[in-house]
Amino acid sequence: ARIRIRTSSDFEALWLQPGFDEMTDPVAGEEATLERAMQRAESHPLSLSLVGQQVRSLTRLGRLEEATGLAENAIQQLEDGEPFEDADARANWIMNELAIRLYAQNRREEANQWMERSTTLSESGNTNVSQVINYATMLMLQGEHEQALRTLEGVGRPSDYGEMWIQSVRACSGHQLGRTEVRDEALNRLEDGWGDNPPAYQRALLCLDEMDAAAELMLDRLAATPHRNE
Repeated sequence: ARIRIRTSSDFEALWLQPGFDEMTDPVAGEEATLERAMQRAESHPLSLSLVGQQVRSLTRLGRLEEATGLAENAIQQLEDGEPFEDADARANWIMNELAIRLYAQNRREEANQWMERSTTLSESGNTNVSQVINYATMLMLQGEHEQALRTLEGVGRPSDYGEMWIQSVRACSGHQLGRTEVRDEALNRLEDGWGDNPPAYQRALLCLDEMDAAAELMLDRLAATPHRNE
C-alpha cells in the first residue's frame, strides 16, 4: 500500500504534505512498528507474543542475527521456568520463529530440530497443527519429500487455509517422489479450494513446473480484490 501511495498519481495531493516521506517509507514504518513492540514489551516483559512481533520486525529490517538472538533468549527463559503469560498459546510459535531464522541462515540441522520440537507442543491447549504443517514444509523445501509426507500423516484437523498448505506439500512431494496418486489427489483438492489459500496452490504449481498455470493463477489473484495482497 505504501508503494502505491508513493507512485500512483491518484495520491499526488499527498506528496507535498509534511511528513509524507516518513509516513510512506516502508523501512521507517517497520522501524516504528518495532519501536512500538519494544515499548509494549517493557510493560509486558512476559509476553511471548510481543517477542514474536519484535523477531518478525527485526527480520523484515534485515537484522536477522538480532532476531535469532531474541528468539533464542526467550526460549532459554522458557526453559528456565520464566512464567510467560501466553506460554500455552505462543511457546510453539516462538520455537517456530527461531527455526525459520536458523533456516534462513543455512543452519538447517538446528532449524529442523527446533521446528520438530515445536510440533510436540500443544497449540492453545489443542493438538498442534500449524507447526506440523510448517515442519513438513521445511522438509519439503530441503528435498526430504518422504519425511515430509510422513510428518503430515499425524496432522490434526486444520483450518481451510491450513488444509491448502497440507495439500500443497502433498502435491509437491508426491510429484518429486513419482507418487502420482498422491500428487493428483492433492492437486484436485487445491483446484477446488484455492480461494482459501492462493499462495499454497501457486507454490504447488511452481513445484510441478506448471509455469503457464502458475502465471494464469497469478493473474487471477491480481484481478481478484480479496487475493491481491496474498
